[in-house]
Amino acid sequence: MKKLLLILLVVSLPALPLVAEAKPQQPTELAGLWVVRFNLATPDEIDRIIDTATSVGIQDLFAQVCGRAEAYYTSCILPPADGVPPGFDPLAYLIDRAHARGLRVHVWVNAFTAANRGSRPSSPEHIIYQHPEWVQVDKTGRSLLTYGPQEAPDVPAIFLDPGSPGVKEYLAEIVRELIANYAVDGVHLDYIRYPGPEFGYSAGSRSAFQALVGWDPAVAITSELSFKQKVWDLWRQYQVTQTVELIGRVIAEQPRRIIYSAAVVYDLERARNKYFQDWSAWLIEGKVDFVVPMAYFDRSDQLVPALHELKAKVGTTRVYPGIGAYKLQGKPNELLDQIQVVNRLGFSGMVFFEYRTMAEGNLFAALQ
Repeated sequence: MKKLLLILLVVSLPALPLVAEAKPQQPTELAGLWVVRFNLATPDEIDRIIDTATSVGIQDLFAQVCGRAEAYYTSCILPPADGVPPGFDPLAYLIDRAHARGLRVHVWVNAFTAANRGSRPSSPEHIIYQHPEWVQVDKTGRSLLTYGPQEAPDVPAIFLDPGSPGVKEYLAEIVRELIANYAVDGVHLDYIRYPGPEFGYSAGSRSAFQALVGWDPAVAITSELSFKQKVWDLWRQYQVTQTVELIGRVIAEQPRRIIYSAAVVYDLERARNKYFQDWSAWLIEGKVDFVVPMAYFDRSDQLVPALHELKAKVGTTRVYPGIGAYKLQGKPNELLDQIQVVNRLGFSGMVFFEYRTMAEGNLFAALQ
């Protein structure tokens, strides 16, 4: 019982700041655009992205250079992404062109999503082949590698388990390589969460937890409302937070200022209890510079209560709502309405998801 009380206390306490005197910084105003990795494959496409962003006042590009543990840059850690021409470095080209036009580039890294559900990576060097034991396992003992395409439709990809020894360090090395080799302005984490409450039961994760508290979560928890369930949930939540902290320390090693942010589940309770993503604590404790809650709605009257709740719980400082423009194709007036909601409620910026669907849905014209 003493061990249980100790671990519950430890994971509930706020961690010390990475650097005691450092204070979180963020742009006073942010107009951002997510750019999915498939749009970075050629110089012509990148040129179009930069031209479009510049023409509508976008200041920050969140470029997905690591979506499924494959690199859209030159890497010694990740295999190169399929579809990128040999000898072409998308990130280097993007940074060069974007900085010349006064745009900031944030490297968007999907933290725990390692591979698509319906297909497998082509490179034998891919992490799911090198470390299949790192892949998320459900409570019945099934790895996501064994799931069929129709199972668990809410799980968008094959996830790595942050509780499995080695996973956090692997992600930190990816970020260390990126910021050491490229003049990036920011690091932006996505999918920095569990796929759901039924996951987290990899052998490595269970062993690490059992070594700490003395019992196996896969067999000892008999009730979702039990004390043991709460301890297990807090431990998983802490694995995500520790990942954020470790990457923050890597970023802090750099002599230049690099902005650190995360895309997060906008509903605080769902984020914390279903996905073990305690992002409000990250803000309070200065672990990240800002967050982008993904408030994706078809209509502005749905967005209003969501942002009102966010404002009431975490305020508007260092919080830039993500607007799901992909839901608004062909509806420029609705996009403008949602922008007005964000501004009216006092948020000082927003990020649009995402470039391709906005271009195809004729939405950029509404921003001019």
